[in-house]
Amino acid sequence: HLSIALAIALFLTVTIFLFLRIFTRHGQALSVPDLAGLSLHEVDSVLTERKLRFQVVDSVYNTQAPRGSVIDQNPQPEFKVKENRTIFLTINAFNPEIIQMPNVVGVSLRQASAVIETAGLRIGKLTYVPDIAVNNVLQQKFRGNVIEEGDSIIKGSEIDLVLGRGLSSE
Repeated sequence: HLSIALAIALFLTVTIFLFLRIFTRHGQALSVPDLAGLSLHEVDSVLTERKLRFQVVDSVYNTQAPRGSVIDQNPQPEFKVKENRTIFLTINAFNPEIIQMPNVVGVSLRQASAVIETAGLRIGKLTYVPDIAVNNVLQQKFRGNVIEEGDSIIKGSEIDLVLGRGLSSE
């Protein structure tokens, strides 16, 4: 009886391992293509051809990349995956991010720089006019027009500042 039990156990073990090898497609892996810079339409055709799927999980706005193109992917290029695996994509947003303009009027240039950069903006042209305070922000401008606190503005825009230079005649 012991030999029959061992034979049945051996048969079941071999059968299970063969079934798992077939079911999990052991050793059958595809290489993930590099999708960086491709549009979603191009990604769809490339991945459909390789029997892979994709899902957009995030978007960022990058001025250096074309709108709607792939910025990042997971798994990375050349990673080995099985058929029907989902590739998760981060794409460049179609529209830039809009933020609220912070108020930097009445603060020093140093503090204004920190607030502007924290908001995702950049310092543009600095203009100095006579005023009692040195390096005090008197106006904030966007494209030559005064911009008020709370106005909508595209993230990454340049903000020009009008600063006081003191009352000296230099």
